[in-house]
Amino acid sequence: MSMHKIELTEVERIGLINHGLAVGTPSQLSDCFRLGMKWALETKWVSVDSPEDLPIGEEVLCWDGCEFYLDYADIDGDTGIHFMANGSDVEAYQLLSEPKGNK
Repeated sequence: MSMHKIELTEVERIGLINHGLAVGTPSQLSDCFRLGMKWALETKWVSVDSPEDLPIGEEVLCWDGCEFYLDYADIDGDTGIHFMANGSDVEAYQLLSEPKGNK
């Protein structure tokens, strides 16, 4: 069932129009956009200043200001320095599951 009959938020309406997507008529692409907007607005992102701010060894969804990707923080055994395993420059992250230590 299409979401076109569900009332739009102002942010959704502007986004649909700005991206040239259908407003007020059935559209799978518009539905995908609205679901993505809902996810982005409801998701709790944690700001990051350095890899020390991330849980060690936990795969997280990262945002670098431009795109999303998966990565995890690790510690160099010789120096004790925290680093991103894939060399990422993270601005914010979201846990993909409960941290292993919280079970």
